[in-house]
Amino acid sequence: MEEGGFDGKSVIVTGAGRGVGREHARLLASRGARLVLADYGMELDGRGSDPEPIRAIAEEINDAGGEAIPVWTTVAYPENAEMVV
Repeated sequence: MEEGGFDGKSVIVTGAGRGVGREHARLLASRGARLVLADYGMELDGRGSDPEPIRAIAEEINDAGGEAIPVWTTVAYPENAEMVV
């Protein structure tokens, strides 16, 4: 494994639907990580919930040859975080 490589490693990225989390997901995928992506799809003001952002980034990564599983949930609750793991 090259320095900074994630070949064969599984990584959970929370907040992966938008912003910094989404960019982390892209970077980790480009370095060979297999990803579990969790996001509840809230708007920046904390309202609403939409599965589309997490589904879209997982599809993008998978279409590019990576491995990503989208999980539409919030990890604000221990039982949800446990389910993601």
